[in-house]
Amino acid sequence: MPTIKDIAKRCGVSVATVSRVLNGHPTVSRDLRERVLQAARDLNYQPNAVARSLVSSRSRLLGVVIPDIVNPFFPDVVRAVEDVAAQHGYSVLLSNTDWNLYREKESLGILRSRQVDGIVLVPSQVEPHLDWLSRSSIPVTLLTRTSPNFDSVETDHFHGGYLVARHLVDLGHTRMAVIGDTSDPKYKGFRKGLIDGQIPVATNLYSWQLSKNDATQEGAYQLTLQKMREFEQFAQIGSPAGRESWAERPERPTAIFAQNDLMAIGVLMALEELGIRVPEEMAVVGFDNTLLAAAVRPGLTSVAQPTYELGRLATELLIERIESGRQLPPRHIVLEPRLVVRASTTRLRKRATTESPASSP
Repeated sequence: MPTIKDIAKRCGVSVATVSRVLNGHPTVSRDLRERVLQAARDLNYQPNAVARSLVSSRSRLLGVVIPDIVNPFFPDVVRAVEDVAAQHGYSVLLSNTDWNLYREKESLGILRSRQVDGIVLVPSQVEPHLDWLSRSSIPVTLLTRTSPNFDSVETDHFHGGYLVARHLVDLGHTRMAVIGDTSDPKYKGFRKGLIDGQIPVATNLYSWQLSKNDATQEGAYQLTLQKMREFEQFAQIGSPAGRESWAERPERPTAIFAQNDLMAIGVLMALEELGIRVPEEMAVVGFDNTLLAAAVRPGLTSVAQPTYELGRLATELLIERIESGRQLPPRHIVLEPRLVVRASTTRLRKRATTESPASSP
């Protein structure tokens, strides 16, 4: 492997001169700079990253930790991180955690041992898991989460959920289900949207809980099949035990909001298997507006997040903190979502009655 000594020998200059050229020193003449750089290209010279990091105290490496590499939301984010990192002379190490807290801690430990200069992190949870990281010297930018101890970039998920609820209420839906995590801001925003739309959430909102680990296409598919079959059973056998009258039987929702597009695809698969037409009999909405949303039929109404912008801003904040050499206060950027309406939602032909059970099946 060629070294700077080989470059110096070819150009007839000292090793110190070659070093100044390769490090962009301003005192080197233009002609000499071009001659040295051309020799480096001719010899296919590759700088020793380890040696350079020992001199500069920087590895020029950034770590990226994401929870679900299968989810098409994340490739755009990672692409933006790599683009910005490359523009500033950094390389990227990627780790996938599958929403597993142990694997996340392990990944962060490995990146720390590799002496990365900073980390872009989509955490499974923030407190108290990241307390030790806030006390370390490694700069960190959080994505999709916020913390008073770190820089963060996120989309307003509460507002995204709110947009979905108001869209469905405007279309005439009064009984709806949310599939996902009830602690998620998307759920809370959706609930607030129903309340503002005069929908009685205590009786007309079904909350179908899925943990982060199960918030997948398969998880949503299985849960939707289960819930829809429960409604079908109630319709066939009449009033369930413990209910005083037939009027108290649960009526199935006319719209389902899935908290990401992968889950929405699972919902569509289950509804197709059951012969429930979308959107005529059931409206479906996703979140993230990934490529899947436009590719499926019917096209999926979904909340768009500016995924590339999320990754770009997170990496710029991180590199600024790494290179500034100053103690900067934590900075927080919140981006606005937008609702992209496609064929999976339509106006309800006959407005549903609000008579419905006090608890979800």
